[in-house]
Amino acid sequence: MKRFAIILASTSFLAACQPQPTESQLNTSAGTPAAARSVPPTSPQAGPGSQIVPPATAGRYFAEACLLTKPGFAGAGTALADDPFTQNSATSTYYHNTGNLSIKAVPGSCSLVMAVKPPVEQSLRAFTDAANAAAPNDDSDVSVRPAGRLGNEVMLVFRLTE
Repeated sequence: MKRFAIILASTSFLAACQPQPTESQLNTSAGTPAAARSVPPTSPQAGPGSQIVPPATAGRYFAEACLLTKPGFAGAGTALADDPFTQNSATSTYYHNTGNLSIKAVPGSCSLVMAVKPPVEQSLRAFTDAANAAAPNDDSDVSVRPAGRLGNEVMLVFRLTE
């Protein structure tokens, strides 16, 4: 079982839960069908979307790109090929095509940044449960920290460092 080191600097994140779109509402792909790709498409304009990705879906993406591709995280792009991501060709960051979520995998570190609606604790639980289900034998220490607010959303950073 993974041990997530939860580092939340403030309890001001406790607010009413807002409805979040389902995975099928977010599962749009840029261009080529996923079945025909070995890695996500690239674009110098790739950037974050505006929708909230369900935390359980984000946990699965984190497991696929980070937990299951260590050491080195070189296989992160291949792991995300069937998911709705586009890689920014200038920064190498993978951005969800419609959601406010990104993944950056470099030698030694893999991180996921996402927007969540309060209460943060529910999002953390859903993320962790999904990551554990996707990588049940992994025992990595994953740090989590808030990265500010975007309107009424809280930005979270999940990081796995080797």
